[in-house]
Amino acid sequence: MKSIASTLSFLFALSAFSAIEPITSFNPGFYLGSGSYRTSTGVNGATASYISFGSEGWNIIQLRNNTVHFYGSVLDIDENGFFTIQFTDTSNPAQPISAEGYGNCATNKCQFTVSLAHGQLHKILEFDGSHNLLHSYGVIRYQDGTASVQWEEDNFRLPSTK
Repeated sequence: MKSIASTLSFLFALSAFSAIEPITSFNPGFYLGSGSYRTSTGVNGATASYISFGSEGWNIIQLRNNTVHFYGSVLDIDENGFFTIQFTDTSNPAQPISAEGYGNCATNKCQFTVSLAHGQLHKILEFDGSHNLLHSYGVIRYQDGTASVQWEEDNFRLPSTK
């Protein structure tokens, strides 16, 4: 027991030297990648995505079930990494869907929750700058009987053309 207490004390002392340096804006760029999804009814499928990052958000073009989907997100991030998000689904231009939510960014991860008309979207983004990789995963939990869906994607940052 004394050894556990000593180890915890040591780890606590080390943590005093590390602090969260929150993401307060994004490095503009483009990502391309793929992933998979699974519904609560056991249906599996593949995705392919192109993501365009601006300093205050991103736009996603995603191919899923032989259908192209368009999503946009604009964030208002404070100096501590907390933000509000405006999420838009323009997959059907005649009936765009907009929703608001909230989230936070730590040193290399962001997460957010958006309330949808029939459920909730929760997504986590993990930035791996040393490998030019964006890993994301999330879930939409529907409350209207629609099958909920979870997904996971890896997107690689495309080289800058500058």
